[in-house]
Amino acid sequence: MTKYIYALYASLIVTMLIVVVASAHNIIAGQKSGNDTLSSQRRQPPISQFSVTRSAVPTLNIVPVLGPDYNTVDTLTKDNRCQNPMTRAERRACRAEAFAFRIDSLVGTRSFAFYPTTMQASPKGDLRSIYAQYYYVFISPVDLEVHLPIETGITQYVSVLNFDADTIDEFHTSKHLSQWVITFSATTHSDKYYFNLLISTVTGETEMLVQSSKVAMRYLGTIGDRMKIRHIEE
Repeated sequence: MTKYIYALYASLIVTMLIVVVASAHNIIAGQKSGNDTLSSQRRQPPISQFSVTRSAVPTLNIVPVLGPDYNTVDTLTKDNRCQNPMTRAERRACRAEAFAFRIDSLVGTRSFAFYPTTMQASPKGDLRSIYAQYYYVFISPVDLEVHLPIETGITQYVSVLNFDADTIDEFHTSKHLSQWVITFSATTHSDKYYFNLLISTVTGETEMLVQSSKVAMRYLGTIGDRMKIRHIEE
């Protein structure tokens, strides 16, 4: 009987030890899991999610500051606005206006020179460049001086038309917008020559047609002061 009681006490003690060990293991495991969870939460803060739409992005509208257009009027008198130009556009327009005024003044005096840069025999000749600077046509109310290269014949032979005239006949000038039209004629001992000039006050380009019974030429060039050529020749 005594042995049986001792065995029962031993089994109770063993059972209590097992229960105590198991409880301690669960407590330790629970604390470790709680610490890991808390550490994970500290390492990864919550991220707030948001979405961006096109309407949510601010837009920047750039509006350039533009002044009024500066328009020039091609007249025979200078514009008062060019006395004190303020902007770059106004200064450029004033230079163009001064250039047009100079051409108007030359035509108004009826004393100017034509300087050719290209020549072409009418109606379908080759376009030739003129590099010699001593060719010209001098026009004045009292005389005419002509010194031009010309092309004649089927062989396109190049020679020089060189004559003076004491008078100019049928002199007419007219202007349409930015272009002058000048026509006149001159008679020599051998033939009569007809001249037709088209002068642009915008680009300065001048086209001159010379025709006679033996010559039909077209020239491109510019007009200028007569004194320049005479000064170079001296």
